[in-house]
Amino acid sequence: MADPANSSRVKKVSIRTPSGTKEIEAALVVDCTGPARVGVKMLERAGYGNAESYSKGTLPLNELKVTYDQKIRYSTFDFPIPSDLAKRLPIPGGFEGGGAVYATLTEPGKDRRSIYASRVDGDRLQLCFGTWADDDLPRTLQAAKEYMNTMVLQLPPPEWFSEMLDLLAEVEDRMTFSVVHVPPTSYIRFHQAVSLPSNWVAIGDSVMRLNPVFGQGCSKALIGAITLNTALHEAKVNGNGIPSNFSKSFFKLQQPKIEGFWEGTKNYDYSYDTTVPITGETLTTGSILRWYMRRLQTLALTDKQANSAFWHSGMILSPGITVFQPLIVMKILWSLVVQRCT
Repeated sequence: MADPANSSRVKKVSIRTPSGTKEIEAALVVDCTGPARVGVKMLERAGYGNAESYSKGTLPLNELKVTYDQKIRYSTFDFPIPSDLAKRLPIPGGFEGGGAVYATLTEPGKDRRSIYASRVDGDRLQLCFGTWADDDLPRTLQAAKEYMNTMVLQLPPPEWFSEMLDLLAEVEDRMTFSVVHVPPTSYIRFHQAVSLPSNWVAIGDSVMRLNPVFGQGCSKALIGAITLNTALHEAKVNGNGIPSNFSKSFFKLQQPKIEGFWEGTKNYDYSYDTTVPITGETLTTGSILRWYMRRLQTLALTDKQANSAFWHSGMILSPGITVFQPLIVMKILWSLVVQRCT
């Protein structure tokens, strides 16, 4: 609800409680409603996000969202692992080590499938079999082995992984199974918005919903929270509370910090010919960067500097430009020369 005395601010919000709907005063509204994006619907109803004219680089509220469909589907096998079986699973480092167990992605253009395995809370092991297409997904361990054995890979999956699948047959009758159709990836470019309430911001999936394959959701939300903390500390607060430019300043500050998630994920998804691109783009968009990143991944297998740059950049522990260090670029170019000469 807009403030009657100052329409550039949100005065109250309505919330649902077990006892019914009630209104509360709002000093600052942070949309953390995820893919539901309740905040955008609220802004639309209240008449925010539009203007009589738009300067270069700004858009009306209903044009801020861009989306593409990466056509991802995956099946998940969830196994309870009793202690006696845990001791026999041939996982390097042992099942008790926890965390990621195994992951492999096929090369775009040759195949569209992937496999992930990890230990999760409650002494459980999860296997995920994914595809960037409408390929049939395995629903049994036998089908999972066939799926794995037909993947086009440079190196076959390790023998211990196949042995692990055989041992999991002991608890297959207690396995839970699910299939997920990942919704399209989308980004609401609030940094290009006009006439937003000065005391309204959004973070996490309320701004950007990514392909979940790379597990960046928590990092993205955390960056949003850190950005909000920074913006609040830098805000010049007066007797009227949140300053009139707070929302605009926040989104301007957040945009470069999360844009890399969007561009990096989109760039990878565009390497699959089944992806439906953003309106106005084609799947050739970003092809040079895709080529470079594939060469970097290959180099990272044998080069410590490239490995470190690739990992730190991917974990958002260093700027994206880290992977373009001059020496790394030279190593990639040299690897091409060596490849052509052998």
